[in-house]
Amino acid sequence: MKLTQVVGLLSILISGIAQAEKLPVLPNMQGYGTYEFGFLVKKLMPVNHVWWDHLANDKNIKWLMSGSQEVINYDGSVESSRQGLVRINVLGSVPTILKNRKYELPWTITYQGGQQKFGVKSVLLEPGDNVNGCFSYPTSNCSFEHIPSLKKQGITTKKVCLDKTKNSLYYEAYQLSMPGKKTTYLYKVNNVGSAGDSTSFELYYSSSTQAFCSEIDVF
Repeated sequence: MKLTQVVGLLSILISGIAQAEKLPVLPNMQGYGTYEFGFLVKKLMPVNHVWWDHLANDKNIKWLMSGSQEVINYDGSVESSRQGLVRINVLGSVPTILKNRKYELPWTITYQGGQQKFGVKSVLLEPGDNVNGCFSYPTSNCSFEHIPSLKKQGITTKKVCLDKTKNSLYYEAYQLSMPGKKTTYLYKVNNVGSAGDSTSFELYYSSSTQAFCSEIDVF
């Protein structure tokens, strides 16, 4: 067999394997495209300020709430939120869940703030939907390394104020910057246990590094 024929056959076989390994999407997320993690973070980095309608018409986000919701806590404090689902891959890697078949599991995106009139204070991105969290069986592949993905999008990262371990939780904090975007902060929490592990990411729109570090001080 000629070399060109061998190469062609191998290409077909490799293509077939890759296609066979491509996971189906859960029925409730069919029709929605996927975002690479760093690309979505770039979309969430503001030019000036983030309001509740940011990405409201984005075709790849399935919003679960009509507008934002504001609640008054027992201590009188006010919290607002807007939640949706989005398919996210981190350089091709996705969280999964085993049902009748193995599926790609979406992520939950949550806008968070105080009084609605002041806009969004932070955005939480965590693998898993509003029914299935992502940590242990029947879910898998719930932890991710973010820096290569951000770097691919031209986002510069600088570790600030927090790099600590407490019990099974590992906390990291970063300053994110890129031309044309307002400085944004990233709070990463990695939860590692005997049954599994999971990573959550939260983008903060703090006014300064000092303000951000004060907000996430969990020690």
